[in-house]
Amino acid sequence: MISIINTLKWIGIPVSLLKYTGTSTSYILYQTYLIKGEAFSEDEEETTGHYILMNLFTKGDNTILIASILSLMKEAGFKRQDEHDLWEEDTLLFNHIFEFYYEETL
Repeated sequence: MISIINTLKWIGIPVSLLKYTGTSTSYILYQTYLIKGEAFSEDEEETTGHYILMNLFTKGDNTILIASILSLMKEAGFKRQDEHDLWEEDTLLFNHIFEFYYEETL
């Protein structure tokens, strides 16, 4: 499996699995929400699909960060499945949500 933290370290903001406890107002959280066999031959799994949910939290304009994330994830072999925005009233942060897919050949 490709390391998401290593893939996104060039972004310049914290990247963390599931929970962030730091003080930065811009950060990325991610999680794997599904891992499943995608292709089989003679009852043997040949490829595994990894489905990733990623949240980019920011106080303001996140346009450059979004473009950077999309570019780096594509370069690493991930395919974007979906994106949308939310406003987090409790933290007063914008939340840009990505869903990515990566297929691993076994």
